[in-house]
Amino acid sequence: MAVNLARAIYLSVCISKGYGQHLKVLVEADPIGTTDLLRLLIILQAIGLWTFTLVKLPVGALLVRLFAYSALLDLVFALYPIARISRLQMKLSKKLLTGGSFSLGIV
Repeated sequence: MAVNLARAIYLSVCISKGYGQHLKVLVEADPIGTTDLLRLLIILQAIGLWTFTLVKLPVGALLVRLFAYSALLDLVFALYPIARISRLQMKLSKKLLTGGSFSLGIV
């Protein structure tokens, strides 16, 4: 919100220096002032990029956390059937086949 406020204030300064007028009119009236205005507009574009990207950083952090949590749950759900089946009285080949199919989510 503070970045948006700074951008609005900065945009007002740019407008007072001639932003929004045709370049031909600005160059004829004040060539040095036009160069200064163009420098100000480059900074304005940088601030504008920040207003779009700054909001997305917390969303990205949330998605990274959710992905890590999901990966941990996938690992737990894959290993849990193997731990339970290893205690059963079955042949080793049947235990491996059953545990593998449960871990893959086939059954």
